[in-house]
Amino acid sequence: MSKRVDYDERHTMRDDVPMSDMEQMREKFKQEKLTPAEIDRLAHRKKDLEDRVRNGMPTHTEMWKPTPENVEKHLRWEKANSREIDELKHINRRLEPENPDAGRIEYLRPQGESDRLARWS
Repeated sequence: MSKRVDYDERHTMRDDVPMSDMEQMREKFKQEKLTPAEIDRLAHRKKDLEDRVRNGMPTHTEMWKPTPENVEKHLRWEKANSREIDELKHINRRLEPENPDAGRIEYLRPQGESDRLARWS
């Protein structure tokens, strides 16, 4: 890997290719090692945020059926929980900097209908 050269405040070069903001953040988090106390604190905060974010989250079934009511429910939920969602994504990225999917929150989404394959019949 060649030396990183800043060409402005927002972009960094790696092997003469500009890095996106997300790539820059991953690189920064890989370089910063968390102490065991920080990991423990972040893990407890993550658990609390997961419980908050999961509350009222539209189910998989509701997301697969984009009726006006389901869309409205999702938008209300997202607006009400935007800070918690952002913080949870940030914590996940800090705890797992090598995982490109660490910022996703779909693992929290409830299933909904027990027969998920009913939508295909």
